[in-house]
Amino acid sequence: MQKRYLALDLGSTYTKCALLDENGVLKSCQKASPPPIDGEDGARYEIDVDEYMRQAEELLGQMRDSDTVGVLISTQMHGFVLADAKGRPLTPYISWQDRVGERNLPWISAALGREATRAAGVPLKANLALCALLGRVREGLRLPGNAWFHTLGGYLIFRLTGEHVCHMTNAAPTGLADVRAGGWNWTLLRAAGLDGLALPRIESAPVPVGYWQGLAVYPDLGDQQACALGAQPGEEDALCVAMGTTGLMGILTRQWGQGEYENRPWLSPGVYLRTVSALPGGRDMEAVKRFVQSMAAAVMRQAPSDDAVWDFLCRIPEGHPGEGQSAWQIARGTPAQFVLALYEEVAEKYEKAAARMGIQPRRLAFIGGVAAKNAALRSAILRRFPDRPMNVCETMDGMRALAKRLNDGGTP
Repeated sequence: MQKRYLALDLGSTYTKCALLDENGVLKSCQKASPPPIDGEDGARYEIDVDEYMRQAEELLGQMRDSDTVGVLISTQMHGFVLADAKGRPLTPYISWQDRVGERNLPWISAALGREATRAAGVPLKANLALCALLGRVREGLRLPGNAWFHTLGGYLIFRLTGEHVCHMTNAAPTGLADVRAGGWNWTLLRAAGLDGLALPRIESAPVPVGYWQGLAVYPDLGDQQACALGAQPGEEDALCVAMGTTGLMGILTRQWGQGEYENRPWLSPGVYLRTVSALPGGRDMEAVKRFVQSMAAAVMRQAPSDDAVWDFLCRIPEGHPGEGQSAWQIARGTPAQFVLALYEEVAEKYEKAAARMGIQPRRLAFIGGVAAKNAALRSAILRRFPDRPMNVCETMDGMRALAKRLNDGGTP
C-alpha cells in the first residue's frame, strides 16, 4: 500500500487539509482562516495564533487515518510570531498583510540601508517580518529577553513536536536569512538589534524534523514553492503564475541575479525561484466582482448574489474585447466587454513582470483558485506568450508531487 500523508496549508483565506498519496487526494477539508483581531489601528493585521493552531490541529486529527505516515506543511510567507521557551505566544501572528512596517519603512531603510535584505533574496519591503517587527519596536514594543522567533509553519511544528525549526523557503521571506550561506544573517540581526532572539534551526531539505502522534512532521514550505512544485518545473522551464489572494510569478534558475525581481530559495540548494510579486490576484478580482455587482444592482434594482457574479466573471467567453474599438467604445459596451478589458490590463501587468525576469519560459503553469476557475483571464495572459503550452495545477498538486518524491526516496 502506498504511504499516505496529511497535507496542511495555512493560507490567508483558508486553512486546508487533505489526506493524499502520490496518485491524488483521498479526502479533503477546509475552514476559513481565523480573521484578524479587531483593533483601533487599521495598519495592524494580527491573528490569534492559538486559534490558528487549534484549527490546524483539529483538521490534522480529523483527516488522518491508520495508514498515514507523515505531515506535510505549507504556509503563507513573510509573517511571524514571538513565543516563550514553552511555546506560549508573546505576540499574535503578524501577517504579511500587516502595514506597520510600511509607515516605518523610511526609518528602517535609513537605519539598515536599502540593501539590508539582499542576502535573503528579497528587497527591503514593508511586509517582511523584519520590518513589521522593527516597526513595532520603534512604536513601543519591548522585546522580552526570552522571545523565540517563529515562522507561522515553524510555530505549528513547535506546537506539534517541540522542535524549533523552519524551512529556508519560509526563513528567507522574513528578510533575516542568508539564503546562499544556508543560515540566518547575523550581521543584519546585530545591526537591527534582534540578535537576542532565539531563532529556529533552518532546514533546506524535505526531511522529518520531528514527530506528532507517531507521524513524521516535515518542515514548513513557503506556499509559492509548494504550489509551484505541482507544475513539476525544470530549470528555466515553466513560468508558474500563481493567483491567490495576491498574484506572483516565478521561474526556476541557478542564477542568483540582480534585477527587479526576488531570488527566492527552492527546495534544492543552489536553485532559486526567480519571482515577481505584488501582481493582481484574488483581491483585485474581488474588486471587479463588487463593481459588476453594484452595476447590476443599479439596473436590476436588486444586487445579484456573489455566486452569480463569480459565475458570470468566470464564464465570459474567451476573446479579446472590442477589437478595433476605442476605450470609450469598450466602456460603453456590454459588461462582458468591460470585464474582458480589465482582464487585458491584468495580462499586461503579468507580461511586463515576466519581461523583467529576463528568462524566456518554455511553458506556463497556472496555480491558484483565481486562475484555475477563470478561463477568460487565463486566455488573456496566454495571448501575451504566444505558442507556449500551458497547464492548470489543481489544489494540492504540489503536495502530491512531494509525497511521490518522498515515496520514491528522492528530493524535489
